[in-house]
Amino acid sequence: MHSIRRKSGLFVFALSILLLSASAGEMEVRFPANSPHGELAARELKEYGKKVSAPSCRFLLASLDLPGNGTFSLPADIGEKLKNSRHKEAFCIRTLPSGEILIAGKSPWGMLFGTYEFIHRFWKVYWIFPGETGECLPSEAPAAPGKLDLFLEPGMLQAGSWVYSGLEKRSVPWKRGEAAIWLLRNKVRPTLRGSDALVNKVVPPPARGGGGHLTFELAVPNKVYYKTHPEYFPLVNGKRLEDKGHHGKERFPVQRCVSNPEVRKLVKEYILNWTRKNPGEVFAMGAADNPNVWCRCPECTKMATGKDGKYSASNLYHGFYSKIADEIYAENPDAKLYIYVYLDYRDLPTVEGIRYDDRITGRYCAHGRCIAHTLDDPKCEMNPKFHKEYLAWKRLAKNLALGDYYFNSNVPYCPHEYVFAADLRNCAKYGERAYGTHVTDTRVYTNWQFVYCIASLGWTPFADMEKFMDELYSAAYGVAAPPMKKYHALRRKLWENAPGHAWYPGPNRGAYCLVLPEDEKRLKELLAEAEKLAAKDKRILGRIAVEKDNLENIWVKGASAIRAMRSAGRNVPASPRKGKIVIDGRLDEEDWKKAEVLDNFLSVVTKDRLAEETMVRVLYDRENWYISIVCMNDKGVSPLVTKAEKRDWGVSGDDSVEFFIAPPNGAPYYHFMSNSAGTVYDARLTDRSFDSGMELKTSVEKDRWTVEARIPVAPMNVKEIRNGELWQMHFWRTIRNLLPPASMDRGGIDGVWPHKQPSFRYVVVGRSIIRNGSFTEKDPKKGFAKYWGVGKNKEKKNTVEILSLPGNRSCAKFGRGGLVYQHFALLNAGSRDKAHRIEVTVTAKGKGKLDFFLNTFIDSKDEFGKFKRTPVKRPSYRPSVRLSEKEEQYKFTFDLAPREQCYIYLRSDDCTVFNVSGSAEEIRGK
Repeated sequence: MHSIRRKSGLFVFALSILLLSASAGEMEVRFPANSPHGELAARELKEYGKKVSAPSCRFLLASLDLPGNGTFSLPADIGEKLKNSRHKEAFCIRTLPSGEILIAGKSPWGMLFGTYEFIHRFWKVYWIFPGETGECLPSEAPAAPGKLDLFLEPGMLQAGSWVYSGLEKRSVPWKRGEAAIWLLRNKVRPTLRGSDALVNKVVPPPARGGGGHLTFELAVPNKVYYKTHPEYFPLVNGKRLEDKGHHGKERFPVQRCVSNPEVRKLVKEYILNWTRKNPGEVFAMGAADNPNVWCRCPECTKMATGKDGKYSASNLYHGFYSKIADEIYAENPDAKLYIYVYLDYRDLPTVEGIRYDDRITGRYCAHGRCIAHTLDDPKCEMNPKFHKEYLAWKRLAKNLALGDYYFNSNVPYCPHEYVFAADLRNCAKYGERAYGTHVTDTRVYTNWQFVYCIASLGWTPFADMEKFMDELYSAAYGVAAPPMKKYHALRRKLWENAPGHAWYPGPNRGAYCLVLPEDEKRLKELLAEAEKLAAKDKRILGRIAVEKDNLENIWVKGASAIRAMRSAGRNVPASPRKGKIVIDGRLDEEDWKKAEVLDNFLSVVTKDRLAEETMVRVLYDRENWYISIVCMNDKGVSPLVTKAEKRDWGVSGDDSVEFFIAPPNGAPYYHFMSNSAGTVYDARLTDRSFDSGMELKTSVEKDRWTVEARIPVAPMNVKEIRNGELWQMHFWRTIRNLLPPASMDRGGIDGVWPHKQPSFRYVVVGRSIIRNGSFTEKDPKKGFAKYWGVGKNKEKKNTVEILSLPGNRSCAKFGRGGLVYQHFALLNAGSRDKAHRIEVTVTAKGKGKLDFFLNTFIDSKDEFGKFKRTPVKRPSYRPSVRLSEKEEQYKFTFDLAPREQCYIYLRSDDCTVFNVSGSAEEIRGK
């Protein structure tokens, strides 16, 4: 870097200037000679000046660290700011007394990015995605910029992990090589190159051997050392494992014996030499992307054993690299090092004294966090664990970066930019240096707003998000902006109201955004309105076409599948309240009379219907749920048990009813209970300090007792009940005055026990761990129901036929020897390593029997990386039920051990199955 001298209040630095002359109406640009960054910046100023018909300007481009043989005087305050900035990309834009517009960067990157900031900020040009369609030009020629004085540096050192993959083949409206220039224009240093020769001069080929998951493979290569020094490789089950690499048919990467002094030396020297050869580039210290292959030799075992006495790969990994980093900094203080907090070593170390140098950036890879909610959202059921862990890691690695897996979380075309912006603000508040997520061409196409925000908000993380997006949509859609802003506002609302969570590799939450057909209709009407307004603008029509394509192929298709599944499901019927409801325990209002009845209460003891009939009705308005429960008592031989008199105490010991309400988006449920005397219990989960504000009255008649309740939603942190929302409800009754010896009966809707939220019925739409349980989705290749296998007879014909029913329903008709089966594995975040109780409900009718049985196993890889399937030895589970000619529900319950998977089989000679659903509940302590 060339030295800078301060003289007479001016910064004087060496600079050769190349003058590009310009005719009237064009730009005059002076920039440092032999600078590809300056050459590209000058070219862009001239070309965009013509595109937007900007008034003629004279530009002077400068960079503090460009060598040359002349001198140029830079205002002292600009020189000080650039010199003191920790960001090479920092720049200043100022109008000089000469009338020239100075764009000065701390480095050539700052000079180039300052140019793009000028074109964007003062000429109103946006580059929302690559290619011509993504280039948004102003509708009117910009005015002269006036007197300028702007200094800008990135809010974070790095925003985005720009890894492009050719594996996704979806057609996009740009050429592959156009991504590099698009990233540059959005002030991001790309890691890929394009077809533009000048751009390729600016973006050099990426440095080879930059570590990451290949660090051990590169530093201690298998071909060089395995045969001569097998002790460098991990000892597992008495064998030194050979590294088969991250690629190829035999792919099986392994770690190294990190307690071996020679391994430590080889890794340190490799990283040290790389950082010296590639000054300014980042080396990511990592390990093989393959857990369970850490060394178990005596010394490594000793290193891995923490104060809790347990072996932890995290102790090995971070104990090794924290010391390696200290040794590297001792010899190369300018080294730029990065550490992955990842996979089986994201657990916090349990060995005292492990901590990283403050110069290191750590990437906290949040596998399994909920993408639908901010990391610090206390109301999210998933994220508090990650947030707590993330903050704990910041005590060990001060400069921690959040690494998201947004695009691995099955959420294409979802407006994640708002959650991202909130997370990024927190990152900046915590002093983070970076944010990263995987990006590909297809993912830019389906979520361009989010990717654009990654680039832009990395510079200004505290921007007003509502204003930012409003300006973005105005630029993107021009004359069609009004309906398109409404379109995206509705899309955001639908996404935020969608049920449940979204995580890697979780469910398709976006498929639940179009619960109601009227929402799809309204979105399409807004697109049609926008197309009409933009009929004469090809580029705007192209951007609207992107939204149409994504809407149809992602949300509409997903919603169609959900509706097909819902059509055969069993939901809680709910009706809007039309008249006034007086809560008095007497159901004499017209709304109650017209409401549909839910009465499928099954005994958990006999699996039959409860001894007494129980009828539930549900109404709603914007602020309240109204629930009535009629409890028949015509078989009771003694008075109703009503001992409980104190609120929130002892109610479950009486003749009582319970109901559970879970708000949208997977929120925790609220629990309500009442005996016949009206003594109530209300709680959030099990927290009895919660006050629901519920109004409840009961009435007792000769053959029945009735509960009538109004439950406001405001105390549940819900503003109002809105069309299309997905709530969950469950109902339970306890009967204590029957004829001995069975003096008590208890049960709930579908025979589901209380508190099992995954098994609660949905008010609008149901979900299940059984895929396509209604048999409505067809697999065109197999000619059968998607996700299901089917048995065949001796003539190799299917023994089960899929029939269509009214109302877009389907059923599976079993003939002699009929058999269907489905595989499922619990792969949700954190669930695979836990034991679960599985409950499968089959809705069926027939004249014969229905057999249910399992085939359970554990999939794994042996120590050499070969796949193996190990059957699980367990007691036989082959229940058989006698079918009724009336459609009934039959439940089968079994347990799965950690990592255990299974196939479920249904067999019958004469049966019609309407629906198969399943729930999973974690078994605590196993």
